[in-house]
Amino acid sequence: MAFEIENGVLKKYIKEYDVTDVIIPKSVTTIGKDAFFCCTRLISITIPDSVTSIGEGAFYRCEKLESITIPDSVTSIGNEAFDRCESLTSIDVSEKNKNFCFCDGVLYNKDMTVLIKYLMTKKTAEFIIPDSVISIGGSAFSVCTSLTSITIPDSVTSIGECAFYNCRSLTSITIPNSVTSIGKEAFRYCEKLESITIPDSIKSIGKSAFSDGTKIIVCKGNARIPFILNNKSCSYDYEQVLNKIIVSDIDDCQQYFSRLSFRYKIAVAMSIISAYPDKTYYSDYLKSSVKNVVRFFIDEENIESLYRFLDFGFVTKENIDSLISYAVSHTQNGGSSEPQLILSKYKNDNFSPKSADTFDKFML
Repeated sequence: MAFEIENGVLKKYIKEYDVTDVIIPKSVTTIGKDAFFCCTRLISITIPDSVTSIGEGAFYRCEKLESITIPDSVTSIGNEAFDRCESLTSIDVSEKNKNFCFCDGVLYNKDMTVLIKYLMTKKTAEFIIPDSVISIGGSAFSVCTSLTSITIPDSVTSIGECAFYNCRSLTSITIPNSVTSIGKEAFRYCEKLESITIPDSIKSIGKSAFSDGTKIIVCKGNARIPFILNNKSCSYDYEQVLNKIIVSDIDDCQQYFSRLSFRYKIAVAMSIISAYPDKTYYSDYLKSSVKNVVRFFIDEENIESLYRFLDFGFVTKENIDSLISYAVSHTQNGGSSEPQLILSKYKNDNFSPKSADTFDKFML
């Protein structure tokens, strides 16, 4: 057997075509990151009691691995250590191990406050997370395609990165009001999850936390959510959110507004002043950014938003000509001529002398 070992760290297992069973040498104290990555022929791996740490993705995609024993010496297991292990039905944790336990197809820390890994081979449609769990670990349920419903107890305060990644059969999940953070890509590619409700307790949401098709429902009073969800990979209905935000909350959101990307600042500011015209902080932002906003809509050829923005009256006689020139250049470079026509009509309707006035002056 060929191993790449350095200072007690097993960095890499050198794949051997006809080998299905591996015994890790006793000189190893740490199984490094991705050490057995994609070793698709291995059925059995024996870990000696010299090992104290199993790294991130250590056994990732060991597709034929059926069982593995965690000795009492192991004190840490990294995220995705057993991800995509499609044949793994059991993780035998030593009774003397003070840090981990395995119960009914699920790996936990010893006191079952952290859910580490729900095995892919556990083919149940519904799962109720125990009340003892405080944290759902990174990739804990990733690619568990049989699950349709998961119940999260109100003891849980955090949902880790990629926790439910690609649970493509998942249709029902409720996030309790105890959860304060949702990691990046936590519910990404959960294609059948049509909607998810974000409770008032949420303080942070990671990038690409939800699938494009998932509708985000925000509890009334949680005005910071439109700002936390600064996420290009997540479809988002700002109008729906604003219907759930009370007026007094919006003033508290200015601190979050500055963190948004330009695209999201435009969307949020336009939505807020549509619902609450007296909120001058957001109208002042749009007034100061007129040229950039209109040019953005021209570049995107977002005609609906361009019309909506013009209705606010922020485009003035002083800047209309430069915006028309920008639209003309856009057309000359192969873009749609519609923004140019819209802006020209806007100028004619708002800044040009009325035809009747012109006729009267001519007659005089």
